[in-house]
Amino acid sequence: MKSIQIIWCTEDIIWQAEIMGIALTEEQADAILDNVEHYHDATIGINWDVIGTHIDMYMDKLNDK
Repeated sequence: MKSIQIIWCTEDIIWQAEIMGIALTEEQADAILDNVEHYHDATIGINWDVIGTHIDMYMDKLNDK
């Protein structure tokens, strides 16, 4: 049986955040990546839009503190 594995990393989160004009630490990017994994919807998958949404949600949560 054949299978594939798609890998997203902390650098992907940092890269997408930079495109969005947001500077993240590696620790913040790790936390966002953990959220992407934990809350992903298998019917949508993980893509740049999903990652961007998680970055926005993380930043909103930081700004609420």
